[in-house]
Amino acid sequence: MKAAKTALDTLFGRGQRAVISSILYLVDRLVYFFNEWVLTTNHRKLAILYFGFVVLTGFVGLILATIIRIELAYPGQAVLTQNAERYLTLISVHGIVMVFFVVIPLILGLS
Repeated sequence: MKAAKTALDTLFGRGQRAVISSILYLVDRLVYFFNEWVLTTNHRKLAILYFGFVVLTGFVGLILATIIRIELAYPGQAVLTQNAERYLTLISVHGIVMVFFVVIPLILGLS
C-alpha cells in the first residue's frame, strides 16, 4: 500500500491524490457491498434485503395509490386527463405491485 501511495505522490499532487483515494475507497465499498450483500446466501442478510425491497416497492405502490386518489378527487383534470384506459392500467399495475412485490416478499421475508 505504501508503494502505491508513493507512486500516486509522484504522478499527482496531494489534492489529486486525495480525490483518487476517495474514488478508490468508494469503489472498494461498492465491491464489498456487492460481494457481501447482493451475492450472499446468509439467511439474515437475505431477510434484510427482502425487507428493503418491500419498503422500496411499498413506496412505489403508495405513489400509484396517490395518483389514483388524485384522479378520483379531480376526475379528468389532474393526472390522466380523460383517459380511461390509462386509469384502468394504473389500477392494475398498483394491484400487481402491491400483491406480488409487497405482500408476497413480506410473507417470505418473515417466514
